Amino acid sequence: MISGVFCILLGEAILFGSLPLFFWFLLFVLLNVTYIPLKEEPDLVRKFGKEYLLYKKNVPRWIPLVKPWNSLSTRSKMAIRKVGVHENSRNEKDRLK
Repeated sequence: MISGVFCILLGEAILFGSLPLFFWFLLFVLLNVTYIPLKEEPDLVRKFGKEYLLYKKNVPRWIPLVKPWNSLSTRSKMAIRKVGVHENSRNEKDRLK
């Protein structure tokens, strides 16, 4: 989603031929390229654990996939078993009951 915002900001700067908009685009990209890996992703790892690590391994950060990642594909099921996500999910469901 953030890559779409990058494209819109850059497009506006080009369309209007605006140097201030282009500098805003550069600042916005720089802030997000710094903030997301250093702050947001570690928070997601703490919140979701191995499930997020599996997601992060299969989904690129900046360029979206052409086809959506299916977390229930055979390959992913094997990876889930390998990292033990399935057991954690069952424990979480039991805890919520």
